[in-house]
Amino acid sequence: MPGVEVHQQTDFSVLLSLWPSHIADFGDALIAATGKAAKGATIVTFDERFKSGLKKLGMELL
Repeated sequence: MPGVEVHQQTDFSVLLSLWPSHIADFGDALIAATGKAAKGATIVTFDERFKSGLKKLGMELL
């Protein structure tokens, strides 16, 4: 799919710093940790709780 990049590297220290204190869902925290690691990444979600957590962390989202 054009414009989509797949990253398979996970920084578990970042993941565990986000979950569960900032983002309660482990899968969402995994996405956020990957987005933090990828410079210029934008996360797209319809999940309002996840959006709220991302905004609190100052992350780019749609």
